[in-house]
Order: sequence, then structure tokens, then C-alpha cells
Amino acid sequence: MEYTQLQSVGNIESWSTRLLKLCEKKCRYGSHLSFLETCDRLKIIPKGFNLKWTLNLGKVDASHHENVNNILENSSYQLIKESIKNHENELQKIVDKITRTKSKKISALKSQSYELHNNKRSTTDIQTRTNPIKEQNIDIIKDGNCFFRCISKYLFDTQERHEDIRHQILTTISTNKNFYTKFIDGDFDTHINNISKTNGHCSSWATEAEIIAACETYNVDFFIKTKVGLIDKWNHFSRNKHCNHGMPYTWYITILHENNNFSLVQNIPRPCTCNLIKKPNLAKETNTKKLRDESKESKDKINKQNRDPNVKL
Repeated sequence: MEYTQLQSVGNIESWSTRLLKLCEKKCRYGSHLSFLETCDRLKIIPKGFNLKWTLNLGKVDASHHENVNNILENSSYQLIKESIKNHENELQKIVDKITRTKSKKISALKSQSYELHNNKRSTTDIQTRTNPIKEQNIDIIKDGNCFFRCISKYLFDTQERHEDIRHQILTTISTNKNFYTKFIDGDFDTHINNISKTNGHCSSWATEAEIIAACETYNVDFFIKTKVGLIDKWNHFSRNKHCNHGMPYTWYITILHENNNFSLVQNIPRPCTCNLIKKPNLAKETNTKKLRDESKESKDKINKQNRDPNVKL
């Protein structure tokens, strides 16, 4: 593996470690905050907030003790409220850091995916020129994450990053709700909540919305093969609804959809029906030019006769 790839992997691992620590910190602060809010609501003073003070001047009357206890109790409640406010502020800072860290991790993942794809494409081009490779179906684990595993396998040569892929795609959908709502059946927020899970339930399976969002996230076209009767049909998906054949920095991923499962298809040419270069029809061009010349000659004769009536056509 080249140095740049190692550096990219190191960056991703660094962001992952930082993200994990931030999430753990968020859980701790959230737990403490929930506990303090419960104490405040039920008027319970935890041990750490229970203030004690005694006036050592010998005998004092009962009213003094009552006043002191009221002051200590009220002070304890004030400390709880102040601690709640502090926890809320710190929790918001942690959430902001998590958001920024996720964004940086996604950028690192995208950068690595581009590097890996370019290296893979160069290797494949060389192999194809020297020794053509047969079409190959890659088995993908059938656990409800198979679509995201296909992308992970294609980009990183491992299926294990399917959760990162899922998160990136959901981020794309969430940031453009107006566009992706039309691809979603039912409530948008419910769909996002279901798709964010990796438990294998059918509600967490990829839909057309996730496929289109994957096109936008990775600047890639998808070709998904399905069976229509006895015929295999390639269905094309892209963010702009056009085949981006020949567009710079746009590649394609081919996937087989069979028995409600996705598997990756490799080593096949782009299965689109568009023709980038139209071959010139020389015969048609020759006939068109001939008709154009004859029409021009006829017009010239008519104009000449109009100028001189004695001229015969």
C-alpha cells in the first residue's frame, strides 16, 4: 500500500477514535444530566450536593437550626440547578464537536474511496488490455445491510465499512429533505430512523431513496440487474436522471438484485445503451448535399428568368 493510502487510513482511524471518545463523553454527560434533572424534579438532594454546616457556639435555639437547614437546603438546590445548566452547555459543545468530527471523517472516507477507485481502475485497465477478465459476482453477507456492503466492498475492498457508508448516505438524504421526500413512502423522519438501524429488519433495507443518495454521495452511477420474466434487465440510477457516460470523475457500480438481496458484479463494461460517438452516415450526407445543390441551381434559374423573360429554363 502506498504512503498516501496509509496516511488516508491513518486519518480515518484517528477520526474514528476521536469520534468514539466524544460519543462516550456525550453518554456520560447525558446520564449525569438526566440524573440531576430527576433529582431537581423530585426535590431530592444527592449526597454530593448535601451541604452541612454547624455553628459551634454552644447551645442555640431550635429556630436557628431550622433557619440554617433551610439555607443549606436552598443552596443545595441552587447548586443542582447550576450543575444542570453547566451540563447542558457542555453537552451542546460535545454534540457540536461530534458533528464536526463526523464531517471530517466522511471527507477522509470519500478521499480514500477516490484514491482506491483510481488505483483499482488503473489496475483493471491494464489487466483488461493484457488479459480480459470474466464477469464476476461477489457474494455479499445477507444481513439487511447488503446494499451498503456492496458499496463498501467496491470502494474499500471490504464489506466491514457498511455502517460508515449507511451514515454518509443518510447524511445526504437528511440535508436535502425536499428532494428525497418524493422517493420515500410514508413519513420522512420515520424512514430516516428506520434506515439508520443495522438490525436487518426489512424497514432498514435500502430503497430507491438510498440508491439515488448513494449516486450523489459518491458521484457514481448505479446499474442494478433484475430479472423480468426470463430476461435480465439493467436499471440505471443517477442523481441527475441521465447516464453520465464519459463524464469526468464519474464511474459506475454494477449490482445484482435477486431474492431481495444485493450482490456486487465486477469486471463488466458499463451496461448502458447510450452511444457517445455517432458514426457519420456518408451516404445520407452525400444525398443531402446533392439535393441542396440541385435546389440552389433551380432557384438561380428562376431568378434569372425573372430578370430576363426571354431566357428559357
